Amino acid sequence: HHAELIVLSNDPDNTEVRVPLDGVGGPPEIVAEPASIVFGVVNEGEAMGRQLDLVNVGLDVLHIERLSWASAAETADGGEAATPFAIHDAPPLPVAVDVGNRIRITLRAEVDPQRFVDDNRRLDDVLIVASDAKTQPSLQVPVTAEGNLAPQARAVEFYSRLQTVKVGLYRDVIVDGADTTDPEGDEV
Repeated sequence: HHAELIVLSNDPDNTEVRVPLDGVGGPPEIVAEPASIVFGVVNEGEAMGRQLDLVNVGLDVLHIERLSWASAAETADGGEAATPFAIHDAPPLPVAVDVGNRIRITLRAEVDPQRFVDDNRRLDDVLIVASDAKTQPSLQVPVTAEGNLAPQARAVEFYSRLQTVKVGLYRDVIVDGADTTDPEGDEV
């Protein structure tokens, strides 16, 4: 930045003094709004979305290089681990964010029954935002949800208790769904 400071005085020999100024702004800084994402209960088969703003609160242009999930770094074979969360509506990266501006992304949660271990319904991961921010070049945003699995329907013929019954014309079949269960043990 280049500027000039002009000092006016009542000195008849020097009524104006010009002082050249050079300065530098501060570094870029990043914050996430909100600082963490909590989806609450997410039902199997119904994706849910939440918005996240990445804000440049520093004094210089912020460059966001990459968005990734912490679980992706945990696989031993170098592949990406499955996460119940996805990044949507993010601008193409890398992206420059001017001072005081923000980018908005959407995070989505979707319940996959294969991810549940025992009866643990808590789903969590950490979004990692890589940037050139001075104090937080690797901003971490915790993301959590509680998965709710769909009931497992089981219907059998009422008298024979068979799942497969051959029927013909004029044969009544009564179906019993009493063996339907909910994975979490809730009443069906």
